[in-house]
Amino acid sequence: MLSLMKIRQAGFAVSLVDGFIKISPFSQLTPAQLDFLKSHKAEIISELQEVSELALADETQILAWLSWIGETDQEMIAETLRAMPRRYQSA
Repeated sequence: MLSLMKIRQAGFAVSLVDGFIKISPFSQLTPAQLDFLKSHKAEIISELQEVSELALADETQILAWLSWIGETDQEMIAETLRAMPRRYQSA
């Protein structure tokens, strides 16, 4: 996750949309950062796919736990999901 972490630590939000890297604010990328993204594109896409799978697994486990404890209040469920650790979610 080093390439993804590096670009996020530089202050950019990075996500995967329809198989393409989405980064913002794109206009703030330096030529060196653009070169980094181009040369690490496959690695970043792979890392973003892994992050997406981990977030889905976390959400599935949280929903299972909420069901197990009998939580049916949709507002409470939504609030719990919003409070998920942000480690996997796109900035």
